Amino acid sequence: MVRGKITLDTAERHELQHRMRATTIAVRDRQRAEIILLRAKGLTQGQIAARLGMYGRRRTVGVSAS
Repeated sequence: MVRGKITLDTAERHELQHRMRATTIAVRDRQRAEIILLRAKGLTQGQIAARLGMYGRRRTVGVSAS
């Protein structure tokens, strides 16, 4: 399935970066933030899955078509 490009404004990018660094956030939420940031950089789902060590259904968590 082909996904559209994710475009983030400065505030959205800042919030996602903040979530990735937060120590009190659920691991799942941190991973979602990282996935969204990587998709915004243009990485494919396969590249993201390999980078984060995620396989199967989990690799699409947080990445939806807009």
